[in-house]
Amino acid sequence: MVGTPWVTRLYVWGAFEAWEHLGTPKENKRLMVYPPGFPDRPWVQYHDENVRWDDYWLKGIDNGVKDEPPVKIFVMGVNKWKFENEWPLARTKWTDYYLQPGGGLSTKPVQGSAEPESFTQKAVYEDPTVHCLRYSTGPLPNDVEVTGPLALHLEASIDIDDTNWMVDLVDVDPQGHRQWVSAGYLKAKYRAIDEARSKPYRPVHPRQEPVPVPPGKVQEYGSR
Repeated sequence: MVGTPWVTRLYVWGAFEAWEHLGTPKENKRLMVYPPGFPDRPWVQYHDENVRWDDYWLKGIDNGVKDEPPVKIFVMGVNKWKFENEWPLARTKWTDYYLQPGGGLSTKPVQGSAEPESFTQKAVYEDPTVHCLRYSTGPLPNDVEVTGPLALHLEASIDIDDTNWMVDLVDVDPQGHRQWVSAGYLKAKYRAIDEARSKPYRPVHPRQEPVPVPPGKVQEYGSR
């Protein structure tokens, strides 16, 4: 049995990696993704799940746990639990969004050519302000559940031989309140992709010697 809270980056990544690569037969493993934050110490909030699982497999107690779907997820926003049969979810509607000139984010590709957008991040001792580019869909017409992996495929150039790409995905409600959803990081020198292990929604960067970025030349980051 594998468990992780939402929003805790290392734990989420580790849990999903373990779930995918465990040699345990599918019908003998279980994944639970619970609400954000760490349970109180000593961790007791979800021990009943572990006890039920152990009671069945170690003691032979028929408590119904084997009849439940193998994936149990807490859906934030509506704040409800649900069961699924696999991860990623088979009924997922994969959707591509494209960064638009002027800060837009749309399911339609950019038409024609556009001037690249840029920003300058000075050294912290010169300017502590964190500069960035922001892209937004604007108000969505319907409620949308986002449950699953995602990836940013970026083409960019820098004026030095390395940088740290840091990306946040944020949900903004009608009142302007911001809810952090996910984040990703990549050191530019480690941009190489393991083609055999990568998927469109999950680029895999192998362990490698760092490869400096040619200044001023457009490079692909996160692409297969």
